[in-house]
Amino acid sequence: MTYRRLIATWAVLAVAMPLNGALREFGFKRIVSQATAETLSVVSGIAVILLVTRLMFRIPAATPTRQLALYSVILVALTVAYEFGIGIAGGRSWPEMLENYALWKGRLWPLVLAALALTPFLWRPGRS
Repeated sequence: MTYRRLIATWAVLAVAMPLNGALREFGFKRIVSQATAETLSVVSGIAVILLVTRLMFRIPAATPTRQLALYSVILVALTVAYEFGIGIAGGRSWPEMLENYALWKGRLWPLVLAALALTPFLWRPGRS
């Protein structure tokens, strides 16, 4: 897979995932509790990630694991940089933004990042 395709895939996700957030805020939260809405948003977000990456990735079967790991690092780094950039631009504090990573407090965002990180491995043909 080319880096251009990897970045294009991430760009599609950078558009799709805020739409998933809008679904949480304006859809899920109107019919279920906030905690349930956040859980549903994580599930739907992971589904979006899996769908987009499945459709866009073209990973040759012979791609070394080391290369797949680099793809994962790039995807997660771009996502975290994007999230923090948007947060800072929107006036959010560092502690407020870091709160999204607190699994021990029930925050599930790290699961979304984990799913994103696994996609290059998941969609490599011939995996056993």
